[in-house]
Amino acid sequence: MISVITITYNNLAGLKDTLNSVSEFATINGSLIKELVIVDNMSSDSTEVYLENFDIHGVDLIYHRESDTGVYDAMNKGVALANNDFVIFINSGDSLLNSIYEEDIRGIYSESVAGVAFSCLYSFGARKKIIYPRKVKKNFPRLPGLHQGMLYKRKVLIDVKYDVKFEICGDFDNVCRIYALDCNNTFLCNTKVISALEAGGISTLRPRKLFRESTGIVKRNTSISIFFKLVYHVRLFFKLVIFQCYYRANQAFALKIKI
Repeated sequence: MISVITITYNNLAGLKDTLNSVSEFATINGSLIKELVIVDNMSSDSTEVYLENFDIHGVDLIYHRESDTGVYDAMNKGVALANNDFVIFINSGDSLLNSIYEEDIRGIYSESVAGVAFSCLYSFGARKKIIYPRKVKKNFPRLPGLHQGMLYKRKVLIDVKYDVKFEICGDFDNVCRIYALDCNNTFLCNTKVISALEAGGISTLRPRKLFRESTGIVKRNTSISIFFKLVYHVRLFFKLVIFQCYYRANQAFALKIKI
């Protein structure tokens, strides 16, 4: 039913944690996870050797090792390799949590639905915060949830591929283009926590790049008025400032504890 797609590059320790979480999920929710697709950008840290003997009972493993041009290129490859109707991206270092069952995704079969957005557990070192999904209106575009909490219909991502020119906001660009479809253009929200991830990725470390890509996407892919575009710019700016302050404060707190 669901293919888990994992993108990895020289992060064997994080990959092991991710695979263990998928294995635990499959043990409890065996009717959901049917396939694990690992897309490896030619890692040199023994990832290939480790996966030669890796196995999850009842879950098919597809390991694809090939150079890519970036994370969104790898994600497109993962979608093309997957064989199930639904996909979720749980990348190396992220964890899949044992929280959902078939009744949590029944609405995904509706013709108007592109996927389901779940909650994610976001960690700032010792402190954790649940990021809940949100309903999205076409006149004010935004992501329904964090990337690791989005369960997609695979056929939607086959038709609306990720734009490989983006470094950070390709998922936002992709969702904006999904909104423009005549069907399969809405996302359901479910507050159950489906995954866990750590702060400190590229979106955290390069907020200016995130701002430029995100505002450019709104400018190109939406028909909202200049006023609402301005509101989006201001709102995003202050959200990024607040997030950076929170992230840096927690980094300082964690350093103080270690000392």
